[in-house]
Amino acid sequence: MLKPNGLACYVAPGLGALAVVLSLPAGVAAQTDVELIGRQHGATPPASYYEMLRSVPGAFQFSQRNGWVVRGRTVAAIRSRARGRLMAARRNAPTTPLTLLVQGQAANPVLAGELNVPVFLILYSDTDSAGLVQNVPRAALEQRLYGTNPAPPYSVHTYYRELSNDSLLVNGTVYEWTRVSETSLYYEGDGNGLDNSGNIPELIDEVVSALDGSVDFGEFDNDGPDGIANSGDDDGYVDAIVLIHPKVDGSCKNRNPAAQSSIWAHRYKRSGWLDVGGQHAPFVTNDLSPTGDSILVDDYIIQGGQGGNDGCTSDQPQAMGVVAHETGHLLGLPDLYDTVGDGAGIGRWGLMGSGNHLLPDRPAHMTAWSKAELGWVTEVVIDRDTTLEIGPIISSDTSYILPIPHTSEYLIVENRQPIGSDVNLYSAGLLVWHPDTFLINGRGNDVNGYRPYGMALVQADGRDDLEQGANRGDEGDAFPGIQNNTTLGVCTTPSTASNDGRPSLAVVDSITQVVPLGPIRANIRYYQPDPLTVVERSLPSALMGEPYFFQFVATGGIDCDYDWRMVSGSLPAALVLNSQGRLAGQLEETGEFTADVEVRSGDQAHSATVTLSVEAPVLVVDDVVEHLLGAGTPLTFFELTYLDLLGNNSGGFDIGDFLGWIETTGGLVSAAEMVELLNTMGAPDSLAGRKP
Repeated sequence: MLKPNGLACYVAPGLGALAVVLSLPAGVAAQTDVELIGRQHGATPPASYYEMLRSVPGAFQFSQRNGWVVRGRTVAAIRSRARGRLMAARRNAPTTPLTLLVQGQAANPVLAGELNVPVFLILYSDTDSAGLVQNVPRAALEQRLYGTNPAPPYSVHTYYRELSNDSLLVNGTVYEWTRVSETSLYYEGDGNGLDNSGNIPELIDEVVSALDGSVDFGEFDNDGPDGIANSGDDDGYVDAIVLIHPKVDGSCKNRNPAAQSSIWAHRYKRSGWLDVGGQHAPFVTNDLSPTGDSILVDDYIIQGGQGGNDGCTSDQPQAMGVVAHETGHLLGLPDLYDTVGDGAGIGRWGLMGSGNHLLPDRPAHMTAWSKAELGWVTEVVIDRDTTLEIGPIISSDTSYILPIPHTSEYLIVENRQPIGSDVNLYSAGLLVWHPDTFLINGRGNDVNGYRPYGMALVQADGRDDLEQGANRGDEGDAFPGIQNNTTLGVCTTPSTASNDGRPSLAVVDSITQVVPLGPIRANIRYYQPDPLTVVERSLPSALMGEPYFFQFVATGGIDCDYDWRMVSGSLPAALVLNSQGRLAGQLEETGEFTADVEVRSGDQAHSATVTLSVEAPVLVVDDVVEHLLGAGTPLTFFELTYLDLLGNNSGGFDIGDFLGWIETTGGLVSAAEMVELLNTMGAPDSLAGRKP
């Protein structure tokens, strides 16, 4: 039915630049990382948090003008345009790397440099510092959060070095525990630091003021293109600060009583909080930029300092997973978990889903899509039949793109192995991602907040557990997986179809792990369907009153993608042709009927003219009379149906139907037979319902 060819499939150019704004239903606020963190620990944020989301657009998000956010999104936009051009270029070599197509662009297509953040450890006025400093010393937090010792365990620094292949160094300077003036409840308020009853801006002010004399905040403004902090090409803002409060995180309130009122981990900006008469402004430091303006502090990440590897254990230093995820947002990346519904998005298969909770000091890698947004992988568009040995992405830094024609969608193929920070993956194998650029560009941070997901994982077991929220990933997701699914194709489950169900004609098959922890071999091919043809044009004749069934058959096209319909003419009124080509119904009239039937498959369509002859069954008057009198051989059910249709259509055969049949067919009945019928059946009621 299908045969391979050497032709390419292409995406229509320019779709990557389109965007739409999708608003949430009234009264519904999109989720943030606050809820994601809570779900990991079985806790729900306080009601005042949701009121904050409804009343303050952009709550618990970084500033959109943050220099690193802008840099990351600029790289992503350049690569998106280049990717679209490459997928639309019909005769480019299939192994041309994306990076070759962005030379000469104004911005670097790889997000690179040094992101330096100050990390402030906070002691409330009522904090017992002796025990805390002994159990959670500055040096321990420094090593767990931003340590430079070889992994494992991973810190934010070593994790991002591995992700970016040393393109990006994320450094944190961790300062000693610093005492602030008020008690914990003053800063926490009634809502775990997630509403205006708390005093997060004052907490920022106090700790930054306490260290402003000894810290040069200009050293933490390094978002300009020259890679030199506070050199004149930076934005005048500290890139972000990290605040570590002295308690177990508030998201642990259902697991650790000590966390009941604690500040709940989140990211935000100081200027987002309400102040008397309006919004707070960024904090003004005493350090100056080359223009003479003060360096400002606005964007921040805050988290509890105690937690250990499970995130909620007292007297153990916190792990780096939450800060690693929030740092991804600082680079302009969106969340990839389900921010609106009850699904899981990409689950724990990527950092920007819930992969930071896979292991506390070994988060899952970013997906190939997230890495591509930042320029950390080479993207190879496969537009013709080939066999690949796909190396683990952690070492090959390469992912493969399969265009889905006539859409803004494509497939990404990456080889994920339990290596490095990915060591705790559910299983090794090929992950096949299904992004839709149009949806991604139009949804902001809610990429996977609606169906279909903007960045979905094609799960090898076909169960769609992630969309249903059944889990956050399992051993059936990667190919071949526990079900040994070695083929992803046009008519398989799952398939390579577009989001609207149209076949893409792309097939990935013969998926085989060559060696453990090593490359995966796969055939990638595109199919050209045979010409589409309707096989049967003459319908079997039939008798009125009988049920009728006929299955149309076609050859060519895509045999799992036939769509049938009647385009002109007419068939008996009670016959219905469904989209699967099944013609069915009861024949309630006689005659010759002609109609044009069309089948569509993929981009092909074919129609045929069909005829149907419906005749009346041949009945003998004496047989019909004997049936009415209860003598002789009974008529068949379908013969009785025919007679009822000619008569009063009451659902049963009576003398009225008999007279209707006589009138229609011109049959003759003797006077003696008629008298006997009337005496037996009763004339008045039976004749009253008869058709004239």
